[in-house]
Amino acid sequence: TARSVSVSRPVNLVKFAEKQDSNQILEVTDCEEPQKETNKDKMTVITQYSLTDTEKLHFTSKLVDAFWRLHASKPANPMLAPVCLPGLTNLDVTVDALVEVIHAFTLCDPECVQLAAKHYMRMLLSLDPVVSFA
Repeated sequence: TARSVSVSRPVNLVKFAEKQDSNQILEVTDCEEPQKETNKDKMTVITQYSLTDTEKLHFTSKLVDAFWRLHASKPANPMLAPVCLPGLTNLDVTVDALVEVIHAFTLCDPECVQLAAKHYMRMLLSLDPVVSFA
């Protein structure tokens, strides 16, 4: 897994990510319409830590984007959901693994520190306490 590689050999993970074609796009289809945020304070935080176009193509950005999409896909009422619930089940373990992968990139490439800080701030400022305290 990416977590075990990032812990034991972070340089190999960075080399793997650099070899990947930047044109490959991770596509996750949404089943529901996105909810619109109305809080102005939250909007300023989102725009302050928004990613540039080059940062969106980074390997960690693709991982974090997939994480947030899976996190948002959990149903409002789990009793009405199918037997296999969509989304993430072990959220704290997933956040820990994601943090270790991001940290591995910052160890090998100091230019990723600003991008990692943006990812960390987005997780820390999450409204879900499981994500923000994991």
